[in-house]
Amino acid sequence: MNWFTHYETKNLAITWGEVQCAFIARFSDVHNEKQVIISLREMKQWKHESVKDYYNCFIKLCAMIP
Repeated sequence: MNWFTHYETKNLAITWGEVQCAFIARFSDVHNEKQVIISLREMKQWKHESVKDYYNCFIKLCAMIP
């Protein structure tokens, strides 16, 4: 939970989608291309998530693919 507390204090207005992307970026193995592709395939826009937040998450995941 320390990671989330630190993330929350640095990012005041956060959405679930932003937290999800940050969590994946922080804790996933950047060399695990298959896992990132699965995350991209299963990615959905949450009910209260803006298109911009969804797009930013998508771009962050794409950047993790070598």
